[in-house]
Amino acid sequence: MPEKIQRKRAVVVSNEPLASDIHELVLRPEAPDGEPFRAGQHLWIEIDPETRRPYSIASPPSRPREIELILNRVPHGPVSNYLANLRPGNRVVYSGPTGSFHVDVATPNDLLFVASGTGLAPLRSMILDLIERRVERRIDLVFGTRRRRDLIHPEEFRHLESHRANFRYHPCLSRFGDEDWSGHRGRVTAVLPQLFTDLRRTDAYICGRPEMVEDTIRVLLRLGIDRAACHREGG
Repeated sequence: MPEKIQRKRAVVVSNEPLASDIHELVLRPEAPDGEPFRAGQHLWIEIDPETRRPYSIASPPSRPREIELILNRVPHGPVSNYLANLRPGNRVVYSGPTGSFHVDVATPNDLLFVASGTGLAPLRSMILDLIERRVERRIDLVFGTRRRRDLIHPEEFRHLESHRANFRYHPCLSRFGDEDWSGHRGRVTAVLPQLFTDLRRTDAYICGRPEMVEDTIRVLLRLGIDRAACHREGG
């Protein structure tokens, strides 16, 4: 964080559970920013001057008056539990948006988005922004989670897939148990080689736990992607 922090305030519009221990928090800034955020950026949410955490924006820049965050409620996590307990009308102190995790629009390459858990948030912002701007490059989203009930916005992505010829949604379950699941089974690293054989003309955007990101990059490199074309949040 920079030494001089420009603190802002937002009002909670809604706070709804999306999946087990995952909430979608919608905030309305009290004063609009002069410039819209860029898809992939994040906010720093503050509960006191010494305690703040970054949360990626999950909504597209076209909706600056209602910013969506996707958060995982962590046991004993001071910020995530504070946010999960907020109610409409409560106020939040934040700074940002900030961050340099953006889609490279200068290349004609296909776009591959790989996420697990709440790592979907910045990628959702990017995908919705690309679709709203009618970018015609092929877009694939590979999203991994444990169980069907942990999928985030599956209906939205299936709707996009049925209405946009260049978008494909690939949900993966690693702990499907006895569920009636006909989709991909296993972690994203196991599913990627089933979906793709040659990624030499592809840019990849990956977000999730650090070990998942590292494992995913190793798989993508074996599938032919250039290391410089692998983009990760914070790196």
